[in-house]
Amino acid sequence: MALILWSLFIGGSLAWNIYNEWGQMRELAAMEARAHINKDQAFRAWASRHGGVYVPIDDRTSPNPRLAHISERDIQTPSGKKLTLMNPAYMLRQLMSEYAELYGIKGRITSFMPLNPNNAPDEWEGKALRAFEQGVKEQLEFSNVDGKPYLRLMRPMIVSEGCLKCHGFQGYKVGDVRGGIGVALPLASYLANLRWHSTLQFGSHAAIWMLGVFAAGIIGRKSRRIQVERRLVDEALERQSEKYEKANEQLNDAQAVGQIGSWHLDIPANRLEWSAETYRMFGIQNQSVIDLETFVAVIHPDDRDFVLKAWKAAMAGAPYEIEHRILVHGETRWVRERALIEFDSKGQAIAGIGTVQDISERKVAEEALSMSERKLTLSNSELKRANEELQQLAFAAAHDLQEPLRAVVIHTQMIQKRCGENMDEEAKRSIGFAVAAAKAMREKIANLQLFLWATEKTPQFKAIDTNALVKGLLEELRGDISETNASVNSATLPRVIADADQLAQLFRHLIGNAFNYHLPGGSPVVNISAEKDNDGWVFSVADNGIGIAAEYHSKIFEMFKRLHTQEEYPGTGMGLAICKKIVEHYGGRIWVESELGKGSRFYFTLPAAMAEVEPGN
Repeated sequence: MALILWSLFIGGSLAWNIYNEWGQMRELAAMEARAHINKDQAFRAWASRHGGVYVPIDDRTSPNPRLAHISERDIQTPSGKKLTLMNPAYMLRQLMSEYAELYGIKGRITSFMPLNPNNAPDEWEGKALRAFEQGVKEQLEFSNVDGKPYLRLMRPMIVSEGCLKCHGFQGYKVGDVRGGIGVALPLASYLANLRWHSTLQFGSHAAIWMLGVFAAGIIGRKSRRIQVERRLVDEALERQSEKYEKANEQLNDAQAVGQIGSWHLDIPANRLEWSAETYRMFGIQNQSVIDLETFVAVIHPDDRDFVLKAWKAAMAGAPYEIEHRILVHGETRWVRERALIEFDSKGQAIAGIGTVQDISERKVAEEALSMSERKLTLSNSELKRANEELQQLAFAAAHDLQEPLRAVVIHTQMIQKRCGENMDEEAKRSIGFAVAAAKAMREKIANLQLFLWATEKTPQFKAIDTNALVKGLLEELRGDISETNASVNSATLPRVIADADQLAQLFRHLIGNAFNYHLPGGSPVVNISAEKDNDGWVFSVADNGIGIAAEYHSKIFEMFKRLHTQEEYPGTGMGLAICKKIVEHYGGRIWVESELGKGSRFYFTLPAAMAEVEPGN
């Protein structure tokens, strides 16, 4: 699951960055095309204002047969040099032709009633001219021209007073749409730059993804090993428990049928008598009488001092009930002994009678059970430590990823500062793209840290005045409020039991979204309120923004779910996911009610256990 989430995060970031690169490329190309259009329109306006220009006649510039109706189309200077009149269209056509030869950027003027048939519109230009007649101010399209990618941009030409000199006979009046002036900008360099930046994005994201996969693999293998060991320990514990129960049953059965040895000791005479079962347990041939030295020799050397001390204490009146090891033909076995000591009138021990029982199988079962419990305790400890290491790695990865991005921004800006005057426009744009991409990635990582913080942070519960908390947040957001001319209204809010940092982060995201997604041309209005129900408090943050379509009401709380482009509205697509994680961490829920164009109202609940303080208390 961690690997899937990590891959989705990196894939989403890569797709988002490449999408932004494409959008920036389109916008830059459109800006350059508009600059060329503005230049051409300035030339045309100048020429129209002067009624055209007279230039020497040569092979490239011959008298315009479409201007034959003008009496002074051709003139001669006092020195005898022949000049011909170039109307604005003739002049602009030559300029566009030479500019295309030099820089590959094609310019063109066109009309439904051209004086020059070569200026008749093609299919796309015809659609643009008809749109201009309906009041459209600009037509833009990315398409192929002669099999190569171009951006085509066209704007209307409006008839001015100077235009009537050449076109008055066609019936035009000042203010009419005369035709259109267009430019075709080659996109080869832009697309090459886009491919280069996309390759960089793919490489950097692949490296970061591999780092995460490597870390997840190490921790995953360790977690799986611990889980396997824990399962094996559980199985062994179950087997040993069954064996222990069976051993207990066998011991009880043995006691019931008399499979317990007995002994009698005449203390003054040092005479020890064993039953046949006792001889069998101790592995000694049956004798009528056995001395204490023979019995002591059978006891395990490591237990002899313990047994003798227990026997000495029994001679003084202490209970005698012990478990110890014996050696039977070189094999270590466990026995349990009980004894009752008889004393004379002077308090001297004179006799003892006792029993001995072989408990070896029970001891083996107990030892196996103890070892299994120790292994289980160790496995639980290792599993807890592995989970803590995974959490620490996630936070460390999010933190350490900031450093290379910060270095990219700093060093790129240093290059820009040192070499700014020597760089061409394309290099400057590339540096701008790199800085913007790094900053966007840093913002995503910062939000990832917030998401991990909301998931893993142990809340520091205390009584919080929500009114004061919201007031403090509005002070922090004073710059945004002034910039957007926003109005924020807050009803009386309750005092609650919660974590102040998490509750502030929740309100900060919801109020910030109200500022970001307001209607164009309007000022955001935000209303904050709370109502009590049977389960606790229901808070709401309402706005008059752009609204959300019903089919997206649940999807917006998922990671990286954005309904608009970065150019339209800023953000990383993680804010509402963080809000959802904080609310669910408290056992509450969050939802939205919204309608497109009419605003949204976000609700979240704090259960009764987190909302025990009434307003004003």
